[in-house]
Amino acid sequence: MLTDQDHFLVYKTGAEAYFQRLGTEITRLMESAGYARCKGLMMCSEKQWRGSLLDWEDRLRTWSLQSTRENLLLAQNFFSYRFIVGSKDIHEQLENIILAMLDRSKIFLYRLAQAEREHPIPTLDHPIRSLFRLEKKSIDMKKAILFPYHHSLQILALLHGIPSGTPLAKINALEAKGAFSKNFAQDLKEAASQLLTLYVKQRWKHEGSSIVQFTRMTTREKEEFLLSIKTIKELQNIVFSRFSI
Repeated sequence: MLTDQDHFLVYKTGAEAYFQRLGTEITRLMESAGYARCKGLMMCSEKQWRGSLLDWEDRLRTWSLQSTRENLLLAQNFFSYRFIVGSKDIHEQLENIILAMLDRSKIFLYRLAQAEREHPIPTLDHPIRSLFRLEKKSIDMKKAILFPYHHSLQILALLHGIPSGTPLAKINALEAKGAFSKNFAQDLKEAASQLLTLYVKQRWKHEGSSIVQFTRMTTREKEEFLLSIKTIKELQNIVFSRFSI
């Protein structure tokens, strides 16, 4: 398996004992199926990753008012969510709570953007020969590229009232809202697909490592990799420009 667990539970009120047991069983059964437990304990077996709508409203308020590094990390993880199973009514209520919070605390998105400013995607716009000769012989795909990609897309989606969904769904929604041109949306999808394909191959071949060694790449892979990174960096720069940071 190429991913670990990452999930949470939302319910109306009460029945904490039931959902505690449910969360424990979900985590146990996913682990038995091959999905490793999240090292950061971001699973519904943990108390802070399950709760009533009121519990989640309190957590969101805390994250928005106390934008510590830890709370921003929790928020980044949370806002990667997408609805899987359960009551669509509760899901809609949760999204309404989120949108109301964002409307009251616009500084929160600015704090998320500031956190991303500390992790700019590397500039690799040198000619292919000089790039891969190599002053830089490797790159951590997960930390240097994929995290900034997901976080930048997440911030722009929240800014346009899109609290959840897969990355592809968010790109389509942002295009529909006019935040992305049709051409850029297509370029972004292709770049993400190319980078994720490389990432999966890398982890599969090298025992889960996300470190890509440039010397192991073909010339074509290097060229595609370079172009894809430039597109993802453009996405990140849109965020920085939007918040003037």
